[in-house]
Amino acid sequence: MHIRAGQTVYTDVILTGGSVCGSIRDDAGRVVSDATVELLGTMYAAESNSSGNYSIDGVAEGDYYVRASHAGYITSTSETAIHLSPGEAVFHNFTLRGGTLTGIIDNGTALLRGVNVTVILTTGVNLTAETDDNGRYIIKGIPGGVYAMITGLAGYHNSTIGGIVITAGETTTQDVTMEELQGEISGCVRSSTGPIEGARIWVNIPDGIKFSYTGADGNYTIKDVPAGIYNVTAEKSGYYSDYVPNVMVVRGETTSNINFTLEGKLSSLGGVVSNGTYPIVGVNIEILELKYSAYTDPYGTYKIENIPPGTYTVIATKQGYRANATYGVVISMGETLELNFTLEEIPGIVWGYVKDTTGEAIVQATVEISGESYSTTTDINGYYKLAGVAPGVYVLTVYRSGYETSVISGVNITTEYENHVDVTLNPTGNNGNDKNWTIIPGMDMVHSFMVIGLIIVLGLMFISIIYTHRYGKKFADTRFMNMLKQLAEEGNEEEEKEDENREDSSEQKKSDEGGKSGDERGDGEEKTAAKTLKKKKLKKR
Repeated sequence: MHIRAGQTVYTDVILTGGSVCGSIRDDAGRVVSDATVELLGTMYAAESNSSGNYSIDGVAEGDYYVRASHAGYITSTSETAIHLSPGEAVFHNFTLRGGTLTGIIDNGTALLRGVNVTVILTTGVNLTAETDDNGRYIIKGIPGGVYAMITGLAGYHNSTIGGIVITAGETTTQDVTMEELQGEISGCVRSSTGPIEGARIWVNIPDGIKFSYTGADGNYTIKDVPAGIYNVTAEKSGYYSDYVPNVMVVRGETTSNINFTLEGKLSSLGGVVSNGTYPIVGVNIEILELKYSAYTDPYGTYKIENIPPGTYTVIATKQGYRANATYGVVISMGETLELNFTLEEIPGIVWGYVKDTTGEAIVQATVEISGESYSTTTDINGYYKLAGVAPGVYVLTVYRSGYETSVISGVNITTEYENHVDVTLNPTGNNGNDKNWTIIPGMDMVHSFMVIGLIIVLGLMFISIIYTHRYGKKFADTRFMNMLKQLAEEGNEEEEKEDENREDSSEQKKSDEGGKSGDERGDGEEKTAAKTLKKKKLKKR
């Protein structure tokens, strides 16, 4: 550069210094990024890049100690001072020591070779290793911290162990026993109507039982079954169990399509009916929807069998008791369901005696409440009793072969007292058909004829009035009325003959009775004479 007198010249001067550079790796040879490298005693520093390389440039000439550090690793410092000259670059590499993880992996009986061991760092980097022939693994250069280790090998369940503490510069030992993968059995369980949910499928293995349950679709899978040949059994309450023999299971594989079709059992319903203290015999138990029924025995027990599964209404009934129904009774397949009832007795009672006109008891006379289901028969004393009748006003009908039917209306039955009604039946000669022989419903034959006779008399009176008014002649003097009078006289003559025959029979009977006194026979003759005189007067009229 030429400088003249009196001239000022300006120029830039670049001072060339020395530089130090290199790479940073861990003790397993893996690059360490973001490590800090500094020249001790100066402000010069740099960080390693993703390749683990660093460079500190423009350092004045001199001797320096270089230090590299990273969290989780032991800091490394150059053993001697490094001399830096202007324009020269000095290379210095670092190895940062982390922690070491090692151990033995087996299956409980043998060491496992080729097991993949993985430690996942917080940075997302995976540190891996494999076990050797002795089942040993070793992973170096792990930054200090707490980690999880995962082991994997074909034919075995993956194993994960957490909470492993790693300290830089130290060795942590973690042994692992891996569980061998087993086979699986899968299939479906159905009935004739569709899939069966909740069926239990099981096999016996050397160490116990492996089992599974079917889902809503009827499918199942039994896991972790050791290799071998098994009998597979399917069962569920309410169904007959079934099994498939000689099912082969291979380690690590699924034996599929082991299917079952279970046959369902029919169900039954039973129980006891009581009044709260004692059993009740003869109670009708009915499943309304099916019309299935049964009666309780002398012990109050009942049983209805062969019931298909479903939800039903069950009712208990007996005359004299209030009906008791249970709704929503769920009967499952093959179940024997117990259902007990307590019946409340209805307190309404009507009782009495049925006798004939002589006061003799009438046996086996039927006493019933018309229009209701209450009925009974008299015993040897003519006694009857209808119990458990709901309060109300009823018509009591009594009938027996050889007697006229008696119909008693207005029988008031209450729960406060027992209603006493005695009945007298008149004998008939129609062999007991009087119950069905009637003209006016609700009346016996005698009363029916009385009503009809009254209607006829009223009709004749009405006709007589009309006839007299129209023709000016009394209806009583017509040929029709004369004919009726003649028929009446003939009827009286026949009746007199019948009375005379009965009187003759009566006199004969009296003459046969030796115990009768003379006064009694005299009284009888006077009565007979009086009756004869009365009949003659009636005939004259």
